[in-house]
Amino acid sequence: MARRLTSTVLVVVALVFTPLSAIHASTDDLLEALAYVPETALQDGGLISYLDHRAVEEAQPGAAQPASYAEWDQLFDADAPAYELWRAAFSGVNGGMSELLVTFTIGADEWPALLGFDFFDVDRQLGYGRLPDAGLVLAGTLDPAAIVAAFEARGFVAEAAGDRTMLCSEAGCDSGLEMDLSAMDRADPFGGSLGRKQPLLVSPEVMLSSASLVTIEAMQDANDGVVPSLAEKASLRLLVDLIPGDAFLRQAMIAGPEALTGGLAEVLMSRAGVEDLQAALGETELEPIPPYELASFVDTATPDAQVTYVALTFADAADAEIAADVMPRRIGSLGSLVVDRTIGEILERRGVTSIETDVHTAPDGSGAVMLMTLRSAPPLIDPDDIDRSDATPSLVYRALFDMIFRRDVLWLAPDLPSDA
Repeated sequence: MARRLTSTVLVVVALVFTPLSAIHASTDDLLEALAYVPETALQDGGLISYLDHRAVEEAQPGAAQPASYAEWDQLFDADAPAYELWRAAFSGVNGGMSELLVTFTIGADEWPALLGFDFFDVDRQLGYGRLPDAGLVLAGTLDPAAIVAAFEARGFVAEAAGDRTMLCSEAGCDSGLEMDLSAMDRADPFGGSLGRKQPLLVSPEVMLSSASLVTIEAMQDANDGVVPSLAEKASLRLLVDLIPGDAFLRQAMIAGPEALTGGLAEVLMSRAGVEDLQAALGETELEPIPPYELASFVDTATPDAQVTYVALTFADAADAEIAADVMPRRIGSLGSLVVDRTIGEILERRGVTSIETDVHTAPDGSGAVMLMTLRSAPPLIDPDDIDRSDATPSLVYRALFDMIFRRDVLWLAPDLPSDA
């Protein structure tokens, strides 16, 4: 399987060592969401996916910022330019829990009665883990009394859990994994498409949900300090502090290397229809980098640019320096495993005009981040013609998202996978 090893994308390597204290930070919302995720959440190969609804709206000039579904529906009926810009802004979304947005299109008008809150009461969402034990964090301005009343009307039982309220079906809090297809409700994002009645934990600021009671209890323990949360992880705090404070952080993914490249050798040989890894790789050459702890992908926007970050966290700056030197060459020359283009050509087609790599070290020397910055222009959005490809925001982030979920991730592997 020979791959082309050329690219026309402009790659600029700016190898800079910047102390963390020199970077302006503005990522409190992401850290607050990560405070509900146990530090062990990435050990099973799962992903963390984050979406900030308000940042998506605010990053698009002129887009509506509805306070309720009723207000959004009025804009929709009027075919207002602000609605069209809102729709364009959300067309680039790949973060959070997709089912929440899917059920919004199906039955968001039912949510106040069915769930006790409005879709637009939710400011941010974070999903993590593998199904069926995945966890969901919804943050915003919530009314626990209204939520309790709506769920009690559906047969749920409310019980105080410290300063939060636990809602469980009459069958018990540990019955959330049970399915009843005769009770399917596609307007219910909390397992309704499978007829589940999964438990929820509610406060005025956040709602936690999972089909697994164990997952909900783990999220509660992480936020209460019973177990370490990912918000306390030094490498992640180092990363999120690197995002400029004047940028809108729209969405992000965080994963361990196992989630990205685990089993890659089997995938390659399966796609190539051969039993030998080298035959599957053909002429592909991969310049190795040191193993990294986490990989993160962050989608941001400023008034004059869209900036997507790819960050690899390492134990020390020397390893990060090697990655900063190697990764631009990989981007420029390594072929995709899915289409007949290099990774650089794929990014260039999505609007990337420059790629820079920087190394940032923690003040105490406890870790380092290789930060790859991919810049592109803001989308050209005309409210009267928003369905053009150049009217879609977050195209670069979506390209990375697609690569990960299509397993086109050889460029993220520390070294060639082994078929041993």
